[in-house]
Amino acid sequence: MKPAQRWSQDGYATEVPYMRWALPYQSPVTISVGAAWAGVGGPDPAAPFRYLDLGCGEGVTLLILAASYPQARFVGVDLNPDHIRNATLLAQAAGLDNVTFLAAAFEDAALAALPPFDYVVAHGVYSWVSPAVQQTLHGLMARMLAPGGLAYLCYFLRPAAVATEALFHLLRSLMGPPDAPIVVQLKTALARAEALAAADAPIFDRIGGLREDLAALRGRDERYLVHEFGNRHLVPRYLSEIRADFAQVGLRLAGTTRFDRADPRYFFAGPVPAPLARMQPADTAEQVSLAAFNSFRWDIYAPATAGPAPAPAPFAGRWFDAAVYPYRFRKTAQLSNLTVSFDTEVFRAVAAFVCGGNRLFEEVLADPRLAAFPQADIVATARDMVASGRFQPLLRPARAVSLPPAARYRFTHRLSRALWDRDAGTERSIDLPSPITGVPFKLGRFDSLAVGLLDGTDLAGAAPRLRQLLAGLPPAARARKGWKGPMPEDEFARRWARFEGRTLPLLVKYGVIEADPAA
Repeated sequence: MKPAQRWSQDGYATEVPYMRWALPYQSPVTISVGAAWAGVGGPDPAAPFRYLDLGCGEGVTLLILAASYPQARFVGVDLNPDHIRNATLLAQAAGLDNVTFLAAAFEDAALAALPPFDYVVAHGVYSWVSPAVQQTLHGLMARMLAPGGLAYLCYFLRPAAVATEALFHLLRSLMGPPDAPIVVQLKTALARAEALAAADAPIFDRIGGLREDLAALRGRDERYLVHEFGNRHLVPRYLSEIRADFAQVGLRLAGTTRFDRADPRYFFAGPVPAPLARMQPADTAEQVSLAAFNSFRWDIYAPATAGPAPAPAPFAGRWFDAAVYPYRFRKTAQLSNLTVSFDTEVFRAVAAFVCGGNRLFEEVLADPRLAAFPQADIVATARDMVASGRFQPLLRPARAVSLPPAARYRFTHRLSRALWDRDAGTERSIDLPSPITGVPFKLGRFDSLAVGLLDGTDLAGAAPRLRQLLAGLPPAARARKGWKGPMPEDEFARRWARFEGRTLPLLVKYGVIEADPAA
C-alpha cells in the first residue's frame, strides 16, 4: 500500500480496521436516561426512532443496537470502505433489515439527503480529526438532529489529556520508515520512545504519567495502537470551547452517558467544594471537569429549545433492575472519587423491590412499603445505585430466571451466532445484543467461548466441548485471550461454575439466550 493510501485526506488511519467491540455509552436508552438525569427530555427509546452513527467503524455497536431495537432504523457512516463492507456482510448474515451502512466522509454532500434522526452519535472519532473536520462535525450533527432529538459525542479533554497529547506527538515524531505499514512505523516509534525513557529524557519527568502511559502500550492490540496513535491528528479541547461551538449550531450540553460522572459530588472524596456547591449543577460542568482533572468526556447535547425530562427523572418509564446475579451487594461503591454507602435502610428497601427487573421505577416510588422514605431520598439512592454499575434502567421488563435441568439453550438473535462465529476465537471479548437492556452485553474471555458452545445444546454437552476447544487453542489464539498456557482442570471448573451460576442467569434474564421451548 502506498503511504498516501494509509490515511484519509484528513489524516485518519485507514490501513488497519478498527477494534471489533461495542460501546454501551451510545445506546439509545443510555443517552435518554443520561439526558433525563440532567433534567432534559428526549426520545423514548422504546418507541420507533431513527439513529445515525457518524464514524461507525466496523459497525459492531450499531448492529447490536439494530438487533436490540427492531422498531428503529439505523444508519452507520464511515470513510473506510473496508469497515462498511465488513459491517454490511455481518448485517446480511444476521438477517438485519433495519440498518444501513454508507461509505462517506463527514463533508460528503450525500449525507445532506438523509432525513433527520432522533439520535446522532459520534464515538471515538472527534479528537482524531483536524479542527476543520471537527467544525464540520458540529454542523452535521445539528443538521441531522430531529426536533426533540439527542446527540452524543466523546472526546479527549484539556488540560488533563496533556500526557496523551504529548505521547501522541512524541510517537508521531519517532515513526518510520515512511514507506512501511503504519503498524511497523508505530512499533519503531515505541521502541525509540522506550529508549528515550530509559535514558531519562526530561519530557518523562516534566509530564506526569507519561512514562506509565508509554509502558501501558506494550502488548496492546495493534488496531488500538493505530487508531489511538497512528492518525495524523490528536486534538483535545477544553469543554468551554466545545460548548461554544455547539451553541453556534443551536445545541446545548444536556448530560453524560457515564452515570458515575453524572453528579458533581462523585468527583470529590469529601463534600463538593464550597465554590461549586453554591452553583446550580447545570452550571458547574466546566468547573467540575477542570477541578477533577477529567481527561475524557462522554457528553449529550440537545437542541437549545429542548424541554424538561418527565418525572420522576431520570428513570421515568424505565424498568429498574439489579445488574448482577445472585442478588448480593457490597456495602459500599466507588463512584469516580466518592465512596458511597449502600449499608442504609433506603438502599435495602429499594433493592428488595427492584431485583428481578419487572417493576417500573414509578411503581417502586408508589409502593406503600416505601412510604416511610422521602421520595427525594429514594431517587437519590437509585441514582447512586445505577452510577455504581450494580443496577440499571431497562428498556423492557426482564425475563424470569428459569434454568430447567437439562434445558437446551439457543441464541435469541441470528446476530449473536454471526458475531460468535466471526470473533469469539480472535477477540479478547465479544458483545451480544440484549432486547431487554438495550445495551450490548459484554462477555469476557472464558464466557465469550462458553456461550457460543452452549447455543443449541445443554450445559452437560457444552462443558466438554469447551474443554476440547481450550485444549486445542493455538498459542497465538491463547495469547489473544490473555492466557499464558493451557488451562488447568481446577481453573476450568472454577470458571465454568461461575459461568453457570452468575453469567448464564443474566444471559437468560436479559434475552441474550433462551431455553429452547422445543427441547
